[in-house]
Amino acid sequence: NVGIDAFIEKKLPLFAETAPDATCVASIAGETLEEFICLAERLSGNPTVKAIELNISCPNVAKGGMHFGADRNASIELVKECRKVSSVPIWVKVTPATTDPVSVALACGEAGADAVVATNTVPATKIDIRKCRPVLGNVFGGLSGPAIFPISLRIAYMIHKAMPELTLIGCGGVDCGEKAVQFILAGCSAVEIGCATFRNPGTVLEVKSFVEKYMEEMGFETIEDFRGKAVIF
Repeated sequence: NVGIDAFIEKKLPLFAETAPDATCVASIAGETLEEFICLAERLSGNPTVKAIELNISCPNVAKGGMHFGADRNASIELVKECRKVSSVPIWVKVTPATTDPVSVALACGEAGADAVVATNTVPATKIDIRKCRPVLGNVFGGLSGPAIFPISLRIAYMIHKAMPELTLIGCGGVDCGEKAVQFILAGCSAVEIGCATFRNPGTVLEVKSFVEKYMEEMGFETIEDFRGKAVIF
């Protein structure tokens, strides 16, 4: 991307000007603890930024390249240190690429995260059979879109069941209102929509309309009326 300097100087002012009623949540990624701290501190001081999302799927180069999110202790340290320098809410976007994403999510919540986002993309790759080479320059990348929805939904469900008081945001494969509702029924207070908007920029409005109609049909007045309703304790 354009980097933190250009983001603060150009992107944020444009966002504030063109979408004055929108809430800006800045998602940050770093390869070291120090990079995360620097980004969190600089962004939390900007009046446009209302929350910061920590992308802990990044490789921790200081520890041999293991993802922050795959290491429970590294995740805890990251959240605690960013919490110290941030004056806005901290969200943590957990990775499904670990043996126990629920444990990492709970640890982040206990370390001071205001919300957990479940989940990030699933590590994947693709090979060009004519060139006999990986398609991606970095060999591996993140698989997003409808294919990962059941994976993310399962993790969100498990996190809510283990720690229902933790604010949870569903992410991964939401391309219609029904999937957004499923995330809410699994315990999420909100959902993120990304990949679907590339194909259909109107996806967000369509999802919002579906959720409103669903709530009216079911007799729900607020999200809280059905948040986590599908989770069996």
